[in-house]
Amino acid sequence: MISVVIPAYNAAATLDPQLAALAPQCADIDVEVIVADNGSTDATRSIAETWADRMPVRVVDASARRGASAARNIGVGAAHGDFLAFTDADDVVSDRWLRAYDALDDRVQLVGGPVVYFRASEPAPRWATGVADEPPVQLGYLPYAVGTNIAMSRAAFERVGGFPEDWPPAEDVVICWRLQLDGVPLHYATDAIVWKRRRATMRGTLREYYWYGRRDPELMREFDVKRAHRQPPLETTHVYLGLVARLPLLFSETQRERWSAQAGRRYGRIVGSFKTRTFCP
Repeated sequence: MISVVIPAYNAAATLDPQLAALAPQCADIDVEVIVADNGSTDATRSIAETWADRMPVRVVDASARRGASAARNIGVGAAHGDFLAFTDADDVVSDRWLRAYDALDDRVQLVGGPVVYFRASEPAPRWATGVADEPPVQLGYLPYAVGTNIAMSRAAFERVGGFPEDWPPAEDVVICWRLQLDGVPLHYATDAIVWKRRRATMRGTLREYYWYGRRDPELMREFDVKRAHRQPPLETTHVYLGLVARLPLLFSETQRERWSAQAGRRYGRIVGSFKTRTFCP
């Protein structure tokens, strides 16, 4: 059995499209869908429950500890499957997502799939071009699977104690690195695509990527990342000069999205470098 675990917090506005994408995929696969409600105060629970007659979905109270990692861990505690697939309540799985994971060799213990971003104001796309054929590599060190599109055996999950609840928002990097350093290879299922919703505002994007950047120096220190391919000083200088040069182009929504993500991450790295005394520009 595959247990799909979806952490959710006040996801009433986005959960319905995610469950609608999952429902037809559950027809001929041994699967359960668990919505791990992390203390929502909106209609998240009731929306999930309306799908119970169309798919094997149930809501688990995951409000004991806050955070996506805690919700995932609590959700797994209530799950019955021996293979666990994770996605988020504000994203949308592609129509072959579940089948791609179901078709994996039984020996695969850790796997991720492509993540394709779409704007919050638009519906999820139906197809994508230029999808990455390998997982992203963080800090030039090891690859990882993005948290909204990661799957693993229950044995692998328990091997490292589940998702680290003290590492938001880098919990996906940490669990993947810990497993790989413990001898579990990361596989990649190119057909298991998840459409990931971008932040609705420039401020939201800046804040999100600021915290990603804050974690980068901490990851380097925690994992003693001495082999990371540090960006040459000249390239780093070009990045910062490029951020300044692109300021007049921010009237474009596409440019605002890209600029906010890059500027937020770089600012977070600067702050994180000072706090950890680990240089990561």
